Parts: sequence; C-alpha cells; structure tokens
Amino acid sequence: MNQPPSKPYGQGDFVAQAEYFNRRKDLTLVPAEAEPDLVGNSKVDEQDGYYVQAVYGFLPRWRAGLRWEQVGLINDSALPDGTSETCGSSYRTGAMLDFTPSEFSRIGLQANQGSYETAEGSEDVTEVYVQWMVSIGAHGAHKF
Repeated sequence: MNQPPSKPYGQGDFVAQAEYFNRRKDLTLVPAEAEPDLVGNSKVDEQDGYYVQAVYGFLPRWRAGLRWEQVGLINDSALPDGTSETCGSSYRTGAMLDFTPSEFSRIGLQANQGSYETAEGSEDVTEVYVQWMVSIGAHGAHKF
C-alpha cells in the first residue's frame, strides 16, 4: 500500500501512543530499627498504571500534544502480619507545544496538572516545563 507523501517538516503527522504496566515486588524484610521482629518475613507490593497520549504536527515544525496518565488502579501491599494496605490512584494530565527550528534542536513548553496520593493524603500539583533539546554528534540520515 502506498503512503501519501508527508507534508513539509512534520505538518499533518499524527502519533497516538498508549502503554499499560504492572509491577509486583516480592520482598524479604531485612533488619530495621522500627520492626526488628519482622526480619525474614515477606512483603508483597503490586501496582499498575497506564498512559495515553497523542501528538499532532499542526504546522511545519510545530507540534502539539495531550497526555493522560494514571498509576495505582491496583496499589496494594500485603504486609508480613497478614494484613494489607491499599492506596488510592494518582493521575496527571498534560499538554505540550514544541517548535523545531532545525534538525538539531527543539524548543518545548509543557504543562501538567496532577493529583498524587501520598502518605498524608491526596496532593494536587501543577508543573510547567520549558525545554531546549539539542542533538549533537553523528547520526543516520533521516527525513526532517
């Protein structure tokens, strides 16, 4: 199947990505001042999460994107005394805008809003990043 030709410098390019992950930690406890009688017992932690994002080249050299990520849909700890702890989930949503002035550099702006579960409860956070990325050194030929 023939691909339609790309417009100049990424205009019209669209990329959608998603990923799911799950981790399980099966630990054996080592000496600690807080709970010396638990040494040698096991503790099992399980957590999962995912992200979904999309980036679109709306003009030559300009891209914009949106991202949603969440961790802790499963967020459990099986404790050595037979009890368990469950924590809530954390999430973050973000938007980005970047400009590629040359094939060797990119300037970006990203803003995120999130709600993170901590030991003290839920904490709302706003993040803003300005990035300047520079590629230095040899690289293979590519479309720009």
